Amino acid sequence: MSLLPVGFGSAADDAHEITDSLRMRSSASAYLSRTPASASNQTTWTFSVWVKRGALGTQQNLFNPARGGDGSNESQMGFRSDDTLWIYDSGGTRGIFYTNQVFRDPSAWYHLVFVLDTTQATSTNRFKLYVNGEQATFSSATYPSQNIAWGWNSTQEHKIGVYAYSGSFYDFDGYLTEINHVDGQALDPTDFGEYDANGTWKAKKYTGTYGTNGFYLPMKPTTQAELQNTVLYTGNGGSQSIDGYGFTPDFVWIKERSSSSGHSLFDTLRGAG
Repeated sequence: MSLLPVGFGSAADDAHEITDSLRMRSSASAYLSRTPASASNQTTWTFSVWVKRGALGTQQNLFNPARGGDGSNESQMGFRSDDTLWIYDSGGTRGIFYTNQVFRDPSAWYHLVFVLDTTQATSTNRFKLYVNGEQATFSSATYPSQNIAWGWNSTQEHKIGVYAYSGSFYDFDGYLTEINHVDGQALDPTDFGEYDANGTWKAKKYTGTYGTNGFYLPMKPTTQAELQNTVLYTGNGGSQSIDGYGFTPDFVWIKERSSSSGHSLFDTLRGAG
């Protein structure tokens, strides 16, 4: 977790002060994953995220499904190696966009709002991208056909922070917070942010509905603790990813619940003991 600057949250909503984010390191190949149980609205959705980059000059994915599971029928949004943003579906055959704007400030928080609505009669209204409340322009844009379905909200695996089809590939490096994915609605950036009295774009709480496959990720720890904490997990003897501590532990004591023995001790200096 990473502490965000004081005042990051909306001045008009003191209860929505943003204090936490998720740190993702490309070297750790970390990502978030979910496979929807059923498909929902694949023509209209909104994805909002606050992002701070930790590495520049490399291609890094933000959020994408692998539609079809074959590496060619796919959808992606993320940063390119020239530090612009791109988004496309099915290799660009259903739409592909490259921003004019570059994102090269590793100290900056960017608020990105991706809006798809292929039901629109006007082609330029079928996809929009907003950066810190302002609509982005594109160096190249191929707009999707009317009413065509994209991969988002399909039953394919959806991943945040990595290329969905091949697993550990184009890993994101940086911080993410306040992720809102809204299924079935084409929303405005003002649903997720607003300007304060000084003209600074800030986050505000989204108060609408999410639809069937929508979700909200505030990137807060599930448990807060200052010294020690205990969590239960189910493992298979292989590598485990165990969360819920509320902090990064230095010393770990693992005890099996199925036998009277089976203690394992670990620390960050000596590893298994």
